[in-house]
Amino acid sequence: MTSVGKYAFKHCTNLKSILLPKDTKVLHEDSFANCTHLSSV
Repeated sequence: MTSVGKYAFKHCTNLKSILLPKDTKVLHEDSFANCTHLSSV
C-alpha cells in the first residue's frame, strides 16, 4: 500500500491507532476525518 484514499477511514470512531507500511507515500485529504479516538498514526 502506497497511499490511503480520500475518506478511507472517515467516521471510524472506534479507531484508536493505525500502523502504516513504511512505503506509504500519500495520505489523501480527510483520510481520517472524524476519527475522534485516533491518537497515533
